[in-house]
Amino acid sequence: FDAAALSRLMHAKEITLVASQWVNSYKRLVPGFEAPVYLSWARRNRSDLIRVPEYKRGKENATRIEYRGADPACNPYLVFAAMLAAGLEGIEKEYTCPAPVEENVYEMTDQERKERGIDHLPGSLWEAIEYAEGSELLRRCLGDHLFESLLLNKKHLLRAQAFYERHGGKTIIIARFVPIVRTFAPFVAGVGTMSY
Repeated sequence: FDAAALSRLMHAKEITLVASQWVNSYKRLVPGFEAPVYLSWARRNRSDLIRVPEYKRGKENATRIEYRGADPACNPYLVFAAMLAAGLEGIEKEYTCPAPVEENVYEMTDQERKERGIDHLPGSLWEAIEYAEGSELLRRCLGDHLFESLLLNKKHLLRAQAFYERHGGKTIIIARFVPIVRTFAPFVAGVGTMSY
């Protein structure tokens, strides 16, 4: 289990694109709140990205790994696929796991986190796209077609968000973004009139 947990930590930045797919997903990834933002693991601490709860003797088969970085609006099939791919890679390559972080990571200073090698998740959808673009693990996991489509759709989403914000959130006609409007209908529902 240690190798699988470590692999998820090592690939967490690139997995974040499938775990937090929307612009608003990153509004919850703020230090000090419930959603974990730091790349660490623990057995008892709930502020860590990965949690491996302790088990009772004789119940070793009940051990589980909790990945706490997924947004409620994520596609669970993509997240499970990415987590499994990362976990299997850790097992196959026999990654060695660092010691768990049982202290509250949010209460540590930046220096303490740096000394312990604790990094953080991407802070925006754009950062997550940049990490995912260079991910061989994610490309192998999703396949070329789905991988490229996911990146393209998320870039379109960011363009639509920027376009919407540039126009002050007012009702506008979006002829230019019709292809992505159909894809992201819930996001642009409040944008206004759409002409085809």
